[in-house]
Amino acid sequence: MVREQTVVPVPRHEEIKRGTLMAVIIEAGLTKEEFLRLLR
Repeated sequence: MVREQTVVPVPRHEEIKRGTLMAVIIEAGLTKEEFLRLLR
């Protein structure tokens, strides 16, 4: 995942555990709401 100049490694699993996903979102500098908005 790349956002501006930040590169965040994201595991390539069919399912990502909730805690891992939240860590990725936080590391990317996003809120949960921003992340969900980007998924749409």
